[in-house]
Amino acid sequence: TRGILLIMSNSAGPITKKIDKLIKSMDDSTQSQEEQKERPTQPEQDPSEFDITKPYRVVVREGNQGGAEKLVIENFDVDNLKLKDNELLIDIHASGINFIDTYHRSGLYPNVYQLGKEGGGIITNIGAKVDNYAVGDKVCWFSIQGSYATHIVTTNDNIGLMKIPDSLFKLYENDEEAVFDLGASVGIQALTAHYLCRSLFPVNNQTSVLVHAGAGGTGGLLIQICKHILKSPLVICTVGTDEKKKIALEYGADHAILYNAVNFVDEVMKLTNNNGVNVVFDGVGKATYEGSMKCTSVRGMCVFFGNASGAVPPIDPLLLTSHGSIFITRPTLGHYIQSAQELKFRYDELFAWMASKEVHVRIGRRFPLHNVFDAHTALETRQTVGKIILKKNFQHQSFIKQDESKQTEQQQANDEQEQQAPQEETNGDNAQSAQQEQQEEQQ
Repeated sequence: TRGILLIMSNSAGPITKKIDKLIKSMDDSTQSQEEQKERPTQPEQDPSEFDITKPYRVVVREGNQGGAEKLVIENFDVDNLKLKDNELLIDIHASGINFIDTYHRSGLYPNVYQLGKEGGGIITNIGAKVDNYAVGDKVCWFSIQGSYATHIVTTNDNIGLMKIPDSLFKLYENDEEAVFDLGASVGIQALTAHYLCRSLFPVNNQTSVLVHAGAGGTGGLLIQICKHILKSPLVICTVGTDEKKKIALEYGADHAILYNAVNFVDEVMKLTNNNGVNVVFDGVGKATYEGSMKCTSVRGMCVFFGNASGAVPPIDPLLLTSHGSIFITRPTLGHYIQSAQELKFRYDELFAWMASKEVHVRIGRRFPLHNVFDAHTALETRQTVGKIILKKNFQHQSFIKQDESKQTEQQQANDEQEQQAPQEETNGDNAQSAQQEQQEEQQ
């Protein structure tokens, strides 16, 4: 898929090319059980090598990439930083984590050593010719590589940088930090959900929908937008556990199918009187694509927007005929934000829905920025559901209390999953592995 994206960008405009470089599809990086057992319990770096009271960033070093233990904190100078005319300095309050960050860390995607692309913060300095931003502006972004940091520099023409509307700060007037967390979360996942159901296949009050990974980042937002904003009469989703089923139903799904327990195709056809759904949003790929096409109604559309379990293989066009003259597409976000105006349109709607509380972005867990080792470990071992946020200032009491509650909930969920494990193993034909499920969520 990465190769396909590069070929597509060769025929696109300069903005699309630039965006395509920012958006990479998800590959399968399933680890064996032995590798999981041997996972290091702490980073290799000695704490004496850095000072978290001074500006710092989290990186991996060339030739020493691998697991979370390879993450390195390094200090850098901000006070004596000289900005170019078109540059601005951002004080980062929240950094978003995506599964692709682990690929950069491990070297699966080579030549990227500064980690993270999403964040929210305040502009503290600008270059001499910057006229579209000012010191004090509160911004968020999904396009600045190296966002696991206390501060970062970017240019004023960065296509993924956006001012956070005042309406959100008014909504959270006593909790400004929560808004920065939302800003760091409204990135690739939210923009993807938006273009899928607002532009690629405009969902309306006549559209029936199937969403895979309904408790995941993109899946959860798709459910909410389709149900609460676009008024779909039937939103079905698939999930992997009872805990995730509960979450998907809370998002607004009419039905949540446990694909470890039943055949999701059979269930979808029962729920639709054997008609199938008008559109399937499939970010899983190889493990689900055949079933997704079987669930698509006559002249419906099957959208393959990710490959968490592996890439969808070549499909014989005659197969589309046999499934009811259905349509398939494999889109990428870059082709749906080809201008600053289009990006602003998507951000504006997402922020408005969040301000009106019609769409909720789930923050699964917050970690101190310097504890990024623990954050990556939690992500890769499925210890959290929802967006993971890194905070350089982690003294907010509500965050600490929430994390204590999350740890208790997660322990209970782990106990339940251990009890269900034998049943899940016997139903393996209907689902991808646990690791693939986690990658699917991050998609």
